[in-house]
Amino acid sequence: MIYSFTLPMKAFSVNKYYGRDQRYKTAAAKQYESAVLSRLLKHNQLLEMAKIHRQTGGCFHISIDCKYPKKDFYNEQGKISAKTFDCSNIEKPLLDLILGRFMEVNDKNVVKLVSTKSAAGASHTIDITLELVPYADSKVAI
Repeated sequence: MIYSFTLPMKAFSVNKYYGRDQRYKTAAAKQYESAVLSRLLKHNQLLEMAKIHRQTGGCFHISIDCKYPKKDFYNEQGKISAKTFDCSNIEKPLLDLILGRFMEVNDKNVVKLVSTKSAAGASHTIDITLELVPYADSKVAI
């Protein structure tokens, strides 16, 4: 089972999630979480995928592409701007929100994760694809 969707928003870096005290999330992180979770409510297919996962097992292949407007992606020298986030820094917050909080699936079940960033479009978006695949030795079709 494969499901792709777009979140019409800017990604958030794990580096900005906590203040000096790692026990407390920043206000910006809390706002980001709320925005992501409210947008996920439109994607019932994720809940169906979670239900199938609970019934049959399997693992996840996930791809994340953060799209930036060209003005934010490139600096004046034509190089990748410091306004972009490292690909790996946007993964954990999204996985925790999508899999953990929304789908209630442990992210240990992710066995393939590909993240990219690109300059495309007039606004920030996050394109995400989740694929639920059977375990290698499983006879169950998903």
